[in-house]
This record gives sequence, C-alpha cells and structure tokens, in this order.
Amino acid sequence: MKKLIVILALAALMLTGCAETIPEFETFLPQATLDAQSGLKQWRANDQSMIVTYPHTWFASTSGYAILQLFTPLGDATPQYREYVVFGAMQPQEGDTAQSVADAAWNDMKKMFPDFELEQSKELSLAGYVMQLRVFSGHVNDEMVGPEGDYVWHQYSFMASGLSYSITFSCTREMLEQYGKDFELMLDKLELYL
Repeated sequence: MKKLIVILALAALMLTGCAETIPEFETFLPQATLDAQSGLKQWRANDQSMIVTYPHTWFASTSGYAILQLFTPLGDATPQYREYVVFGAMQPQEGDTAQSVADAAWNDMKKMFPDFELEQSKELSLAGYVMQLRVFSGHVNDEMVGPEGDYVWHQYSFMASGLSYSITFSCTREMLEQYGKDFELMLDKLELYL
C-alpha cells in the first residue's frame, strides 16, 4: 500500500507539469504583492503553519491533491511544460522516517525511469526542520510527464506533527538556472510552524 501511495504521488507530481493538466489562467487568482519594489507574493495556510513567499511571476493554486502548487509563468521558454513547486503531505506508515520516505520516493522514480541518476542525497536544516534532500535527473521521452527533454527534480522530505511532508521542485534542465534561483528564494523565505 505504501509503495502504491508513493508511486501515485510521484505520478501526480510529474503530471502536474504537463500542459494538458494545468488549469486555465483564470483559475490562478491574483494575489497582492507584498512589496511593490520586490514584486513578491505570499501564500499562507489558514492556520498560519506554512507561509510561502514567491516571485510575482509565478502562479499559486490550492486545488488538487497538494497543500500548495506553484507554477511558472505562462508563455515562458518552455511553453509545453510548466515548471512547478509542490508542497504536499501524507500520513506516514508506522516506522517511516524522513530518510526512508525520501529513499522510497527515489527508488520508485528509478524503477519508472531506470536511466535517471541521483545527483545529490543529504540531510540539511531548512525553515527550522531537519529534512532529507534528493536531487535526481534524467532524460524523459514520455508524453505523460512532458515534452521530450532533460528534467531535474529537487525533493525535500521531512516529518512534523505526525505527517510526512514534501517540497518538490520540477524543472527542465534548460530552465534550471533561471527557475532554480526562484526556488532558492522560496526556500530562503519559507516559514514553517507545523
């Protein structure tokens, strides 16, 4: 059951980037900028347990399976694929740790895409929580994921308040420099009180 949940979650994360599954522009409601000079926007959970600050060019959606999904601008350099950041949570199985969840997610991805490579695997502290980071990448030729090309995923896994949380950034290799900076900004300004 755990493996099925992880595979379904991974499949859902990958599908989030497909152009066909992204809601129309109208569903991304305008949000006020925090600072006219910075052009940053902010999303807050109702209980203020998660505060995410992000560039004004990205769009936020709370519909679907995740706590929050952020998508890159429409009409960017990869119009067939919207790079994304997803904040998710799920009920862990007994004995799960952040490391075991992160490793299971990577192993399941490797089974789906045998040519993928694990670029980075480490533990770090972020927003006051100890997290497991897995960075993996590879060439994809699967229309269910997106157009053929090279992709990179950054996945942070951590445990808090009895739940398993994840922060996943998916990007085409060609846009990694540009959108990677945006993702780093989100991580630097992330506030968690879980």
